[in-house]
Amino acid sequence: MAVARTRGVASGGCYVAEVVARRGSCVLNGRASRGPGHVTHGHARASGNVCAICACPLSTRSATMTTPAVPETAFTERAGIIQVDLAACAARCVWRETPTRDIGIDGQIEHLNAERRATGRMIAVQVKSGASYFEGEDDECVPFTPKPEHANYWASFPMPVILVLHDPTRGMTIWENARSALRDGRNIIRVPKAQRFDAAGLIEALESEGPLPEPAMGEAELVRRMLGSKCPDTGFEISTFDLFFQGLTDAAGSLYFGMDLFHELADVGAALPGRDGRFSIGADTFAFIDRYVAFLVAHSLAAVDFDQWLRASRVHDLVGNFISPLTPRGRALVEYVTRLDDMVAGDGYRRVAQERFVQMDTRGIEQRTEHIVQFKQRFEELAARLAHSDRAQG
Repeated sequence: MAVARTRGVASGGCYVAEVVARRGSCVLNGRASRGPGHVTHGHARASGNVCAICACPLSTRSATMTTPAVPETAFTERAGIIQVDLAACAARCVWRETPTRDIGIDGQIEHLNAERRATGRMIAVQVKSGASYFEGEDDECVPFTPKPEHANYWASFPMPVILVLHDPTRGMTIWENARSALRDGRNIIRVPKAQRFDAAGLIEALESEGPLPEPAMGEAELVRRMLGSKCPDTGFEISTFDLFFQGLTDAAGSLYFGMDLFHELADVGAALPGRDGRFSIGADTFAFIDRYVAFLVAHSLAAVDFDQWLRASRVHDLVGNFISPLTPRGRALVEYVTRLDDMVAGDGYRRVAQERFVQMDTRGIEQRTEHIVQFKQRFEELAARLAHSDRAQG
């Protein structure tokens, strides 16, 4: 063991220290370094930042005194979240920020009715904040291209995913329904600059899933509303009540709608005594059908995929169809009408709330079956050819 008495400078002052050099470590004034390292303050400084005894580098922690830094991007990102929170507060809705493991959804917003009661109508929100997200903008829109994994995630999300872009330098906050855009097949989401994410814009975003829930009403009043909502085009009266109770299926636990149902009701009505057997379908008919589906959503009678309903019209210019399970309110309505119907002793298909069987049109099934058999036999060959073609195209 070698002992040396050395005058050095540590932490800006002079001292006389007994330094013991042992197996590459230093002991100063009887205090040994931890493990293979060295005592931070107390080495004998030879020159620069090197220990005079063992030539180890000396720490300069006391000279610089640095602390962790927060990047500017953290404040930029937070500014976007704050804008969403402010819009939710102004709209008297509830903003729930994702506390942990944000993997593409920053939070959710839930709608409150006029009585400030939760309605269960929610949207998911993803915020992108910063001027860089507005690159490539034109006079009308800002393009945004999500990563493939986020595009898949948003398109399959169980509620609308609202993309919010915020530019703190201009105070501009805009939005678009990312889920709907991706389901329409758009790889680039064009966010309208006129679609501002303020209190009014937030309510509009909540309506992406259909009309906002109306206050609950009793079954009797609900039936009155349904009886009073009628299609103006047909010679025979078809009401919302008719479409609902004639569309019950799956042991009266689900609701079906398709234009075949509407045609059947119109045909039967036109053939009733006193009718001339004719009926018409026009723009007013389609508007009535849209109001019927909106009524189901607004009163939570059936779990209709309203986004899919709108897409049939928007993308394919068709009247959609669906089989949707009844909600608890829908089942309560069926039970109420059944109790009323019991008073007139209906039976079988004379019942008001009676299920129908929904059957697909199987015309041409023989030809399709033959083709499907051939497809199954050649699947591996076809898959290999397609994969080769995709690779060749880059």
